[in-house]
Amino acid sequence: MKNSLRASVLVLLAAYLTVASTATAQLARLIWGGDQLPVGTDSYFSFEPPRISDDGAVVFESRTSAAGLNYGLYMVREGEVLQMVRVLHTTPDFNGYFSDFYGNSFSLSVADGGRAVFAAALTGSLGGTTDDSGIYLFGPGGLTQVAREGQTVAALDGKFSDLKGTILRMNNNGQIAGYASIISNNVSRDVIFVYSGGSYARMVNSGQTMPDNNGYIFGLFPPNLNEDGQVAFTAWVLGSTNSSDRAICRADGTGVRILARLRQTSPDGNGYFSSFFNGNYVLPAAFNDQGKVAFHALLGGTSGGAADNAGIFLADGNGVTQLVRKGEFVPGGNGRYLEFSTVVSINQVGQVAFAANLTGTTGGAADSARMFLVTGGSIKEVARKGQPAPGGNGVIAGIGAPTLNDSGEILFSVTLSGTAGGTGDDVALLLVDASGAIHLVAREGQSVGGRNITSFPSNAYLVGFSSGGSSALNNNGEVTFYSYASGGGSGTGVFLWSRSHIAPIEIIGNQINIPFTMVADTTNYVQASSSITAGGIVFEDISGPITRNGRRGRISTNFVDSISFMTNSVRLYRVRTSR
Repeated sequence: MKNSLRASVLVLLAAYLTVASTATAQLARLIWGGDQLPVGTDSYFSFEPPRISDDGAVVFESRTSAAGLNYGLYMVREGEVLQMVRVLHTTPDFNGYFSDFYGNSFSLSVADGGRAVFAAALTGSLGGTTDDSGIYLFGPGGLTQVAREGQTVAALDGKFSDLKGTILRMNNNGQIAGYASIISNNVSRDVIFVYSGGSYARMVNSGQTMPDNNGYIFGLFPPNLNEDGQVAFTAWVLGSTNSSDRAICRADGTGVRILARLRQTSPDGNGYFSSFFNGNYVLPAAFNDQGKVAFHALLGGTSGGAADNAGIFLADGNGVTQLVRKGEFVPGGNGRYLEFSTVVSINQVGQVAFAANLTGTTGGAADSARMFLVTGGSIKEVARKGQPAPGGNGVIAGIGAPTLNDSGEILFSVTLSGTAGGTGDDVALLLVDASGAIHLVAREGQSVGGRNITSFPSNAYLVGFSSGGSSALNNNGEVTFYSYASGGGSGTGVFLWSRSHIAPIEIIGNQINIPFTMVADTTNYVQASSSITAGGIVFEDISGPITRNGRRGRISTNFVDSISFMTNSVRLYRVRTSR
């Protein structure tokens, strides 16, 4: 039996203090291929990458076993599986049917409160090809239309063109950022807009003069969205005087601000930005609520040529800061930076995570890759090639790009060498917590719910983003992904890795309400300290077994204690979980 001691809470009569524990998380399957759908008799067949909100809702697209009705969007929230929408369902305005979704791209985003936004292709509409796509919002009130191809929007100075596959971002305030084409007087323009409460605001459009008057915007790349409703994006610029044809910008509805631009001199004066390409311009910028963007850049005209022509940078609209540069020594001096992950991640407190390959290390190829976290002016190594895997079966052989949350936790994939199962257990997902401890999220060969994870698809989880509703990692340290599995069904599954935690406690009269989260199909016991001395803390169960069997994923619940049971002015709570 596995036991984990979950989050602890210290109560000082009328006050409380939340203390994080180092609890072992639970990996739970949310959906197996072959499971029955929540509506009808068909079953899930295959999946696209899932997303998770801070309150633990997981959304994903699935292909189903039915002919014709073979795609749908689903949400797992508070133990229940909800069908958001399915192919051939009627649109909210009864003008056509849904025919396709784009859950394998960034056209699906999720926010707290059981809300998700998505783009869809339609069929059977009155306008045929002139109104056969749209953007829709799913929430507690059902399905509503956000935008429709052919819809005229005065605030955007035109009507929406094709919305199929539109990349969308949503924040926890319910604001939705989108990238679309608008037609006005038979002329098409790219527009980034923000939708909120039934209203649209234009952030930027193609044809617009750059804020520094050096060229005009020819095209736009998809935006990221922060909690303040600001967007960050890359602009394709023509007509500049110095061949500066790309710029990273920020917009808030009142204007556009350039954060960094090609041909701009690097912060240390050694060279200029020559490329912001992150491997795929479709990936929105790493953006936080402070309006800061973290990015990877190549440089030209440097003193060292190929030895110092790349770096990781941070821009806030007032200037650009160089965080790290190719050719510099790593912290501790064991090697120099050789190349960086083009995808970097930033959180709301301004920490930045990146992966790098190194040269000149003492171990040569055996320790030539690392994961780093930048906090303020300090760079910390958090994982390295050659380090033992959690549990000891093999060592890290390769490190993937990071996803960072607001707690400073980093999710990334690794390849492993020297494992007992060879190619059957040599890929894993890891999480580094804020204390620096490395946790195994999942690995090939691992048994979950009677089946074994056989392999991870290349897009098993969404990499890099900590805002905008398209992340595999939330701010509670929960992770969602999908993988291939053996042992029945269609051979695929969607999973949740969750560490239950105690939420802020309420003291009402002589009662102490202890809200906490748990994972379905586990048995939990609330514990309280019976004595606190210099020699340690003694805990005892104060509840009977608390279970929620037959449910899915993370579930919120509570337990009520009485102040009359307190033998001291201090009482420490935690949750013990067995499986």
